[in-house]
Amino acid sequence: MEQICPPHCHFRKLPKTYQIDYGVYQKGSNRLLSVVEIKSRNIELATYPSLILSAHKMHALVNWYVRGVQSRLLYKLNDGLYSLNITTDVYQYKITSGGRTDRGDWQDIEPVYHIPTSDLTSFDPV
Repeated sequence: MEQICPPHCHFRKLPKTYQIDYGVYQKGSNRLLSVVEIKSRNIELATYPSLILSAHKMHALVNWYVRGVQSRLLYKLNDGLYSLNITTDVYQYKITSGGRTDRGDWQDIEPVYHIPTSDLTSFDPV
């Protein structure tokens, strides 16, 4: 994770209760600069018109944004790393029921946001 973070900051894994993967902190002061959710998918960007994210994760990201903390969603796909800066604009995205079915866990099906792949930008960490 450190390779995608500028030299003045560092990543720290957040506890599960935060619903977001990482906090990005300023080196020295440990001031929280950003929160980041990272998803890895074995597809290319053009495979689907949208990618999904659970509603509770999206709401957690927006919650940090409205409190003044930059929130970012990163997708690691076969053809690159893609980013979405989270704002309240995400509330315009379609919400449906969706999720994983391969594990047989009924809790994996939940409300999900459909994020248009056209809204994702190629992420260059430098």
